[in-house]
Amino acid sequence: MRKDFLTLSLVLLLIGILTISVAANIKSEVIVSRDEVKKKTGSELDKTASSWSISGNFSKGRKLRVVIQPGDLWFGDYAPGYGYIELPVSIYDPQGGQTNVTVVFTMPVDPYSNIYLQFDHVELEHKSSGLTFEEIDKIDTVNGTEYYRDLAAIVEFDGIYNVTIFRAGVGDPPSIFKLESLVVEWRYPYLFAIVAGGCLIFAALLLLIWTWKIKQPKSKSRKVRTSIKRK
Repeated sequence: MRKDFLTLSLVLLLIGILTISVAANIKSEVIVSRDEVKKKTGSELDKTASSWSISGNFSKGRKLRVVIQPGDLWFGDYAPGYGYIELPVSIYDPQGGQTNVTVVFTMPVDPYSNIYLQFDHVELEHKSSGLTFEEIDKIDTVNGTEYYRDLAAIVEFDGIYNVTIFRAGVGDPPSIFKLESLVVEWRYPYLFAIVAGGCLIFAALLLLIWTWKIKQPKSKSRKVRTSIKRK
């Protein structure tokens, strides 16, 4: 009986730990608030410049997001079935660190398509300690290059962040160049499973303690007295 209770407590403990581990890793990021820090339109940017920059003040812990919309004269290169533009962008943090990314825009090569050039993904080339790119935004890692679904990262320093777009094969400035400051938080859709796992662990520990305190039957030693009669 004692052995059965001990086994049951260990099984409950294992199930509880696995339940919490799995449920805690299933999470989603929710945008609580979104503030526009700086915005420039194509008419406000120099059409002859070799680069375009905007800056904004950010607080540590906020999520810096860069919005870039293609200009009218962005045509790019062509590959089988689609066209693309690879745009070099650098982000400079308040302590002088530099993060380099390539922002990729694509469009289908189809004369009947009404889909125009649009943002596709970001390739992270080099990152500074001033920004943390989140795993939840990562698409893949290929040959050391990390691919992300958005140009956004958590700010690690208070102060001014500068974002610069370098002109590379585009005919005019972006139609919209904007910085956003996001407040984000994590949500756990399976929070009830985490609570249930905690209850299982608690029950397992109680059962384990109770099992440990069960008194085992003591073996009785019989003393046999032998009388030796000597004649």
